[in-house]
Formats: sequence, structure tokens, C-alpha cells
Amino acid sequence: PNNLFTTLISRAGDDGATFLRYIDRGQGQHYSAGDWKPSQHTDQAMFSVPRTDIGQWVHLAGTYDGAAWRIYRNGRLVASEATKRGAQSGKTKWTLGGPADSNLPFYFHGDIDDVRVYGRALSGDEIADLSALDDRATSSLPRSNMDGLLAHWTFDEGGGDVARDVVGGHHGAIKGATWTKGVHGAGLHFDGRSQVELGQREDLNFAGPIT
Repeated sequence: PNNLFTTLISRAGDDGATFLRYIDRGQGQHYSAGDWKPSQHTDQAMFSVPRTDIGQWVHLAGTYDGAAWRIYRNGRLVASEATKRGAQSGKTKWTLGGPADSNLPFYFHGDIDDVRVYGRALSGDEIADLSALDDRATSSLPRSNMDGLLAHWTFDEGGGDVARDVVGGHHGAIKGATWTKGVHGAGLHFDGRSQVELGQREDLNFAGPIT
């Protein structure tokens, strides 16, 4: 990353943001999952990035269950922050790899593959199942892992300028990101100036629990 805050996935607008991001404060790197409202609060769980994660594929999940924000790394709970504030609703835009406001420097530099959004907080066991997937066949997942799944970008197109959501049709416009080898199949490489723009999605504009 080349900035203080870099977006992995974010839903942001004038009223704040809900995010999973990578933070580089100069004295260490952190994963962060939470919610921010201008001049009011930032509620987030944070976890120091192990040196062994740099340059390697890492499965990350951020959840809010009504009581706390949590971060899971490679299927294991590593951080939590108790709060009564979860995902905020409002007029927002979803983005992958970059900020909703292109004037902000919150761009990620690295590779991303297989992104999902749930309208509920997955359990630790469900996230462990996702982390351990050998492929993306839904038949390899317990049925509970499909409950509440609102969007799933596999990035398996391997070409073109559209990232397709195979669940909810929330297709995104690829802006500068390039196709690369993913964990399984294809993925997207973000160069610190690129992103996937998903736009305003009313059915993804919900408050409360989220994964």
C-alpha cells in the first residue's frame, strides 16, 4: 500500500462509511473493519498485520453482529471491538480497492479475489468454512453459508471491464485494475490508483449486521 488508509471494500458517502481496509500508519500495518461517521465516531476492530502476510494470499472477513465488529484472518477470530453501532445506511456508493470519492487517496496496492457481502453476521464456523474452500462450487459449502448472501464477485471472468456479481447482479465497472491469477482462477490486481466502482445499490444500503 502507498497510503495511510487503503480500501479493500467500502460503502461510503457524505454521511460516513462502512469498510474493510488495510491501514499503514508508518509504525506498523493493520487490518480494520468497522464504521465511520464524520465528526462523530469511528468504531472499528483492528489487528496488526503479521509480516508473513505481506505478498501472500490472506482470507479476511469483517463482521458486525449487533454487539461488536470482528475481524477474521484465515478463518480465525483475531480482533473485536464492542459497539452498538453497526453498518450505517444512507446515500452511499460501494467500491472495491479504492474510495467512493476519487479525490481521496485511499487506494489499495495488491491483489483481490472472491469478495462477498452478507446481510448478516456469519458465525466463526461459517467463516472458517469459507476460508478453507478448495473451489467456489456452492455445493462444497454448508447451506447456511448461502443464507443472507447478497453479492458475490468471483472475478473468474479473467478479462473485460466488468466484475460480475454472480448472486445479486450488482456488476461493477473495473477502473484501471488488471486481471491476474487469483487464489482459484482469476483475480484483480490493483496498482494504487485503480478500483471497481459498484455505484449506489439500494438493496445493499442496509443498517446493522453485515459480513
